Amino acid sequence: GVRAFLLQNLQPEQRSWRCNLSALRDAAYRGEIAGFPEHLPPAPPTLLTRFIAGTRSSYVLPEYESTMRAFFPGAEEGGALMIEAGHWLHAERPDEFVRLVDEFCVGE
Repeated sequence: GVRAFLLQNLQPEQRSWRCNLSALRDAAYRGEIAGFPEHLPPAPPTLLTRFIAGTRSSYVLPEYESTMRAFFPGAEEGGALMIEAGHWLHAERPDEFVRLVDEFCVGE
């Protein structure tokens, strides 16, 4: 699943990647894409938000909830919905991920 997810960015005809790997590498070395951008303004409270996270990922942890709420005041109560998966839960558990997104977006 992870391999297939990563290979979506491969363009074999051009022998290249869709994403700019050099720019990503350079930004990572400069520390521009690591950490959390605390300088950003919060989303409007009218922006309804659902957090969905993988249980084996360290990107969304319970101790981050107050920060998540500060940036997304329209977030659902109760914190992130957890799926038994790693960081790429949409690739590891696509059916469950899509079900949770659909449930939120269209109420099904």
